[in-house]
Amino acid sequence: MLSGKIESEKVALFSLAGSGFCGLILILFPEMPLSFVLPFLLIWGILVTADSPQFSTLVAQGVPAEYRGTALTLVNSIGFGLTILSIQLSQALSVYFSPRQFLGWLVIGPLVGIWGLKHFKK
Repeated sequence: MLSGKIESEKVALFSLAGSGFCGLILILFPEMPLSFVLPFLLIWGILVTADSPQFSTLVAQGVPAEYRGTALTLVNSIGFGLTILSIQLSQALSVYFSPRQFLGWLVIGPLVGIWGLKHFKK
């Protein structure tokens, strides 16, 4: 609904920045009170899931119609590939970090996303 009123790029940037901020909070405060964990994860979950459809919209709007399907397939494949690699990496590093500490390092993804959104737009 928000992207219908404001641009998809702004919604994607807000989602990425909010998700990154949540990751940063976990790095700085890995031992937050238990009463904050569920609301925190709920907010973070909303922010994390909001950027993907906005990126797909931006890709669909930014490429010629004859390449739209290919571009969307490529972008989604890269996203799923990065997800698989992140899961594998998290399993390998779980012996060194607590889950909260490791989840905090997911701040890297939103930072890369914001950088890419700002540097690769048409």
